[in-house]
Amino acid sequence: MRHIIFLLLSFSVSQLFAQQIRTLSLEECLQIIRSESPNAEIAQYNFEEAENNYQAYQYGLLPQLTLFADVPGLTRSITGITQDDGTTLFQPQSQLFSSANLGFSQALPFTGGRVTLFSGLSNFQLLEDNELSLWRTSPISISYTQPLFQPNRIKFGLENVKARYQLARVSKLQEIEQAAVDLTLTYFDAITSLSELQQAEINVRNNDTIFQISEGRFSVGKIAENELLQSELSLMNARADKQRAELQYEQSLQQLRRLLGMGESQALELVVPEDLPTVNVDPDFAVAQAMKYSRLVQSGKVNALNAEQQVKEARADNRFNADITASFGLNQTGSDLSEAYKNPINQQSFSVGFNLPIFQWGSGKAEVDARLARQKAIIMSQEQAELNFGDDIRYRVLTLDQLRTQLDISARSDTISRKRYTITKNRYLIGKVSIQDLFIAQDERDRARLQHVNNLRNFWVALARLRADTLFDFAKGQPVE
Repeated sequence: MRHIIFLLLSFSVSQLFAQQIRTLSLEECLQIIRSESPNAEIAQYNFEEAENNYQAYQYGLLPQLTLFADVPGLTRSITGITQDDGTTLFQPQSQLFSSANLGFSQALPFTGGRVTLFSGLSNFQLLEDNELSLWRTSPISISYTQPLFQPNRIKFGLENVKARYQLARVSKLQEIEQAAVDLTLTYFDAITSLSELQQAEINVRNNDTIFQISEGRFSVGKIAENELLQSELSLMNARADKQRAELQYEQSLQQLRRLLGMGESQALELVVPEDLPTVNVDPDFAVAQAMKYSRLVQSGKVNALNAEQQVKEARADNRFNADITASFGLNQTGSDLSEAYKNPINQQSFSVGFNLPIFQWGSGKAEVDARLARQKAIIMSQEQAELNFGDDIRYRVLTLDQLRTQLDISARSDTISRKRYTITKNRYLIGKVSIQDLFIAQDERDRARLQHVNNLRNFWVALARLRADTLFDFAKGQPVE
């Protein structure tokens, strides 16, 4: 009965530890990094900032209702008062004043002007004379301001914020996909370390067996002491390699946990992604997708837009430009509030303010030329960057096809080297080959396995980078959402 209970407890404990180990494939890790990881959250916050700025600017173009008020205001000072005989009498005064204005304004993106409708109320009172109290009212007034011969800054602001919003959207997706590239690199760091650890464990067992056999053969005089020492040295090196591989594997797992936002104690079991997706990529199509969605292109649009606006502003500042302001409304005054609203009279205003540089010693022209030169430099740099970017995309597509071929070769080499090592080991055990031949076969097996893992790494990283640059999932044949 005790034995049964012990077996049940042992089974329960083993099941508990088994449940704590989380098996993760590369695809599962990529899903986590794109949706739940710290990198994904940071990219989302950056996008939300740009999205809110875009919405704030759009809302700013809608009608705005604002209340301005000074309630109350107080001044105490010595004021000069002009007398009937023309002299000035200075005496202290205390004034109490208050005002309130309710304004309704609307920006006009098509013209760059602004129209304002407002109503105001104000009161003025001398504290030394309680009977002196004046009210001033403006029941309704409307004004319009229109810049002339100047860039439409409202329209430019709208275009600029739209371009920045598109840039932020693309940047968010590419930041997440770049995190996926980093994750792929880290995942294969762990896979490589795991392969080295597995090979090291096999080598320790094999070299231990070989050393024991060598001791037996040496004791009966079948091998020289040099061969015995060589097998012992190989066993010691294998144990050292195993310890080093264990440390490297744990370090790579720890880095993987951090990227995925997991706890440091989470036990992981990784799966080598041997099943490759079927990917047929047309280089021209990949370049077209990259130019459509790339952060490089969107950033270039923002820079070109800003450069064009700076040229327009420099030209406007160095030629005739004007501002027209016109207003019409009603107003009235009275000693009490009711009188201030009786029989309001008209009030109008109209003004044209202009600016015309006459002589600037050539500074205006130099400023325009400087901004034109900067605009041309930005355009040419962007064109060159896009050409280089397109060439890089084409090269990556061709490299992806080449990596697929190399994977087929390395997979076959891995299988052959394993079989060759098994055959050589069995022949050594029966004394048909030397220990040097066995170690050569072991080294070839290890190198073939690591080469295959490295080719897997290169293929998956190249596919992830192509997806990040084009924002297109070539494995599924659809854009990245």
